[in-house]
Amino acid sequence: SSLSKLLLWNEERSVLDEDGNVREVLCHQSDYVSMCLMNEGLDPEKKTPAATTSDWHNCLKLGYDVRERRYPDWMSELLGAAVGPRGEDGAPSGDAPADPMSVLPARVVSPGEPFGVLSNAVATRHGMSSNVVLVGGTTDSNAAFLAAAGARPEYGTAVTSLGSTLAIKMLSRTFVEDASRGAYSHRFP
Repeated sequence: SSLSKLLLWNEERSVLDEDGNVREVLCHQSDYVSMCLMNEGLDPEKKTPAATTSDWHNCLKLGYDVRERRYPDWMSELLGAAVGPRGEDGAPSGDAPADPMSVLPARVVSPGEPFGVLSNAVATRHGMSSNVVLVGGTTDSNAAFLAAAGARPEYGTAVTSLGSTLAIKMLSRTFVEDASRGAYSHRFP
């Protein structure tokens, strides 16, 4: 999951600088591409990381609660304990950021929801309109479901797709979650 990757990433190199300020934030591949398109690329020398916008589907495996449309309370505790500068012995020094959630995407939108526009510099460089609207994305298996099932699938429609994993998706009115079997529900707009 992206949450476990964030925790391991922080173990290898703290996401905070020596003053306890967040220097790196988690973003998914589509989030990174969107930030580059809106911000004329990203400047690695910036002292403050760019704000990240992501979507429900990519944030689900990060721990985002798709029913409540927010990060659950336990994430703040977990990140507060895990994220922070390390002493010479590798143990946390206790200087966690004021808001440990600031290492996560700051805004989570519905797939397809507009959240920004192409920067003028990027539009000019590539001969595109600066009115291009960027929208929330989705994961590969959800995109496969939507492509195969059509724009208005009926409840009970199921699709199997093979991408980075074998995924079985079925549109249902019932929320399904069983961690012991790897079953979980996405939220569709």
